[in-house]
Amino acid sequence: MRDRNTMGKNENTFESFIPGNNVFTYQIAKSMVSQTGRYNPFFLYGPSGVGKTHLSQSIFWGFSEKYPNKKIVSWTSEAYTNAFIQTLRSGDHSSLLEFKRKNRNSDLFIMEDFHFFAGGQKDATLQELFQCFDALYMAQKQIIITSAITLRELNLLPRYTSRLSMGLVCQLQPYDFPSRKEILLEKCKEEGISLNTELFDYIASNITDIRALIGVVNKLVVQKELNPHFSDMTIQEMEKLLQDIIGPKKACLSPEKILSIVCDYYNVSMDEIKSSQKKKEILLARQISIYLCRTLIPNLSFKQLGKIMNKDHTSILYSINKVQTKLNTKDGAGLKNTIDHFMREALKED
Repeated sequence: MRDRNTMGKNENTFESFIPGNNVFTYQIAKSMVSQTGRYNPFFLYGPSGVGKTHLSQSIFWGFSEKYPNKKIVSWTSEAYTNAFIQTLRSGDHSSLLEFKRKNRNSDLFIMEDFHFFAGGQKDATLQELFQCFDALYMAQKQIIITSAITLRELNLLPRYTSRLSMGLVCQLQPYDFPSRKEILLEKCKEEGISLNTELFDYIASNITDIRALIGVVNKLVVQKELNPHFSDMTIQEMEKLLQDIIGPKKACLSPEKILSIVCDYYNVSMDEIKSSQKKKEILLARQISIYLCRTLIPNLSFKQLGKIMNKDHTSILYSINKVQTKLNTKDGAGLKNTIDHFMREALKED
């Protein structure tokens, strides 16, 4: 459990968050401080690296500043589970009551990484957690939940899903190219890094994960200290510097090449993979193809990819999230190996 004393430095604030193409969700998150309890619970979901933790901690620090005497409790789902199980196993009834009291007496309750509970049905930890949610909701205390997957994909009991959806559910979308470039420029400005526009475009178009983007900025800081001609770097020199992060050159990649590789592997036709057929191998091939196109060709927009695949924006996003969810499960190793194989094949020079 984290509170004001154990949360660490308040570096993740609303002021340091760049909304990009997530302005609506950002504004809603800010309202959690000024309009506590209006949307309860607030369920925030999105893939890794889009800012869920940043926003939940921004709410933490914003609430802490506005209400210095109110109680805040923040957990990761795994830490909550471990603490609850340890308390149960101790056999100490007073310790269990104290655990419940601390959580239920909070004015702001934050639960991060809720996807940890995916597939949970009648688990004792979930039962206790939702009893806590009920107590907080009835007392009009704000509940914040973050997850890497959607409510439906959590596959919880219907009554649990219903309780989580009765507040406000918001998604953090993967950052588009203009947003990634905005973040990159802002972080580089903070570090005194100056490069030509072509280099900024190259980095932002090839790196889609924000954590990786911050890692690139750190690498540029070191390079700036070591190389007196740093600001005059060419595209070729930048490619070499970042090859361990970006990987082999992707300029020759096309959606058609990716689709062809996946079709050959699953023995399905190009027409089938672009159709609406729900046959298992066709559906999987389609979802993996969409995921690979977005991963390997970051400049390819949802609209462009949807036109190629004969799918709307929602279907494209669903396919990407579906693959990401499968990769994050305990049985995701096999799928990861398959996708790694496709990536190696796609990145081979023709």
